[in-house]
Order: sequence, then structure tokens, then C-alpha cells
Amino acid sequence: MENTTDEFISKGMRSYIEKLDTITYKAPDEKYVIGVFTDITCGFCQKLHSDLQSYLDKGITIKFIAYPRAGMNSMIARNMASVWCADDKPAALTRAMKGDGLPEKQPTKACMDSIQSQFNAGNIFKLSGTPSGLSLKGEPMVFAGLRDPDQILNSLKTANQKK
Repeated sequence: MENTTDEFISKGMRSYIEKLDTITYKAPDEKYVIGVFTDITCGFCQKLHSDLQSYLDKGITIKFIAYPRAGMNSMIARNMASVWCADDKPAALTRAMKGDGLPEKQPTKACMDSIQSQFNAGNIFKLSGTPSGLSLKGEPMVFAGLRDPDQILNSLKTANQKK
């Protein structure tokens, strides 16, 4: 990844992401919060999502950020917008990641605009693929590619020991 941690922090990436319409899975005993750029057609994103409970059990809250890799003019972007506009967003995202279907409701312009804002965040972040993410609480940490729950937890612990 081209960005250094200092660069993304200086660009206000954390505060920018906090304003986005993310889909959040909150850890019961939250110690860390990460933002993860995801695409419902990405195999590694689907794997990360299938391990979701392990991240939550380790105290890691995840805020998923839509990043349709095929771009905003793709059917993937429309499908992701229908997920982000669902009445129960976390359930809709879980179903989409499992390949169990998409919400029937067509995305509104507001939903497409939300996906556009999230996609723009990925472009500002110079995203080269999904899943990729960053810590949103505590000390800065970025990651690119699939990391298992223990790897993410260890990276977060290490970053927060540097204080």
C-alpha cells in the first residue's frame, strides 16, 4: 500500500469513515474497532465475513465499508447499494456474503450516493484490493488482504503498545 499510516491519519481518513454509512457488527466486549473495505463478490471478503464471530469474540468491532471493485457503474455497486439500503443491513450483508441472495428492494439514489461516498473513501485510501482496512479506535494500523482474527488482534495489540 502506498500510504503510510501518518499520511492516512493526516488526511482525516478515520473521521471521514466515521461519517460514512457503514454496516457495523459490534463486539460484545469491544476493545478495538476496525473499518474494512469489502465487496460482496470478493472471495477473501466472504471468508473474512464467515469468520466474523471470531473477530467479535476477540473484542474487535467491524465496520464494513462498501467498495465495489468493478466500479460504480457496475451491477455489483447496485447490488451492494440494495444491501446497504436493507431494513436489516447486517443480516442482508451476511446473506449476500454467503451467496444466499440480495434484498429485493431496488436501491434509491440516496443508497447509490452512500455507496459512492464509501467507494470514494477507498480511492482516497489508494485501495488496491479487498479486504483492506484500518483501525478506527486506538493507535493507527492498516492492513491489506485477508488476515485471520488472531493476526488482526495481534497487530492491533502491537500498534497500541507503541503509545
